Amino acid sequence: MRKHSILILAAAAVFTLSTVGGTLAVARWSNQNESTHVVSTAGVSGKIVEIYEPAENVYPGNATEKVVDVENTGTADCVVRVKVEKQWGEERDEDGDIIEPNDLSTDNILIEFDEEYWYYDEDDGYFYYKGVLAPGEKTEKPLFEEFIIDPTTGPEYGGMTADILVSMECVQAQFHGITMWNHTFEDLGIVYEPQEKENRTAEVEFRNPTEGFIFSPADEGKYIIPVEDLFYNFKNLLPGETVSQSIKVTNSYKPTEIFLRAQDITQSLSPDKVELVNKLLREYVEIVVTDNTGKVLYSGPVWGSPYSDAATPNSMKNNISLGLFGINETKHLNVQLKVDPRMGDEYQELLGLVEWVWSAEGADAPVNPPKTGDTRTLIPYLIGMGLSATALIFLFAAAKKKKKVEVTA
Repeated sequence: MRKHSILILAAAAVFTLSTVGGTLAVARWSNQNESTHVVSTAGVSGKIVEIYEPAENVYPGNATEKVVDVENTGTADCVVRVKVEKQWGEERDEDGDIIEPNDLSTDNILIEFDEEYWYYDEDDGYFYYKGVLAPGEKTEKPLFEEFIIDPTTGPEYGGMTADILVSMECVQAQFHGITMWNHTFEDLGIVYEPQEKENRTAEVEFRNPTEGFIFSPADEGKYIIPVEDLFYNFKNLLPGETVSQSIKVTNSYKPTEIFLRAQDITQSLSPDKVELVNKLLREYVEIVVTDNTGKVLYSGPVWGSPYSDAATPNSMKNNISLGLFGINETKHLNVQLKVDPRMGDEYQELLGLVEWVWSAEGADAPVNPPKTGDTRTLIPYLIGMGLSATALIFLFAAAKKKKKVEVTA
């Protein structure tokens, strides 16, 4: 019985010593970088461009120059309409406005309106420009260029003062903005082909655990505020608009799993604007992120709901895996953004920031793996084997000796 126990001890010693210097340790690593993106809304605005020098006295029958054009001062294509009103009065206030317009007929203020480029709607009293104005563009022909006081005007107008009041409105040309005025392009004779935004591809590259992620915007220098802004197409957004942004993700390192999540970011705006931007990003602008297989990775508010505890795809608070990337493997994300058509005028010309966190995880090769012909890595194994052999001989000898003592007895 004692002999058996010694042999078991010898076997245990051989196993233990043979592993000296042979542990294969795997080095795991992780890395993360942030990319800050800009989402901005368009401004739809215009102004009346007027040429007019008020005269001290205007005589019936004489023409007075008054040129009325409209210019698009916003950042989106727009359609404009103008209303012209006339009035007579006796006195003006300190701002030059007639204090109390009287009931004298204004039909004797004669204006010849252009009919080639402008359409008059008798139902609402507006003149509609028969075209679409691009940002910075002015109407091709003025609505009118002069006015004349009818030479048959009676003495009751003597000493009176008159005003021609011109007001302007504009709406976005795209996404059926003109329907707000109960009109279509067709009934106004407008021919318009909106220019679609080019889906330029932004790029994200994971270099290695030391360098981390490198971001390459689709068009660096244009609309780019943070240098890593990947949202090229999400600028000058309009109510009802849907746009897409392609993001190319490449792994230049060993097999690596890449993740994506969103986190809160402080908006660099005045307090009143911050409230609007937060509401914009949470309620009026949504995104859908899909991978190159069409799988939906996230669908919800563009800011990613970082405060939400909901699981994906309703939140980007937690990491969303983009998959395991092989060496030099590339995958494409498609980010589609939708703007609620109910977004109001108060959300014009806003600029909001969205921050994404890119992270990578992986494992390097085992530390000190044994290699054929590498004596530095084999030495610990040889030593271990030698010690094991010595221990085995010693234990067998002890067992033999013990056996001999037992026989002699």
